[in-house]
Amino acid sequence: MDETGITTAMTPTHARAPRGERAVGSAPASWATITLIAGLGLDGVRAPLAFPGATDTAVF
Repeated sequence: MDETGITTAMTPTHARAPRGERAVGSAPASWATITLIAGLGLDGVRAPLAFPGATDTAVF
């Protein structure tokens, strides 16, 4: 079993583009957290579960 968290606050503040070209895109305006829990087996990931927010008793 493994747990990891992802937050959109990790979005880079600057983009990269080839010299002379403009980088076009946007970042989220509001920050969110997503938690991923998955079972790990010898043959790979099993039963992944992703949900918004942090792990609490009800989710676990």
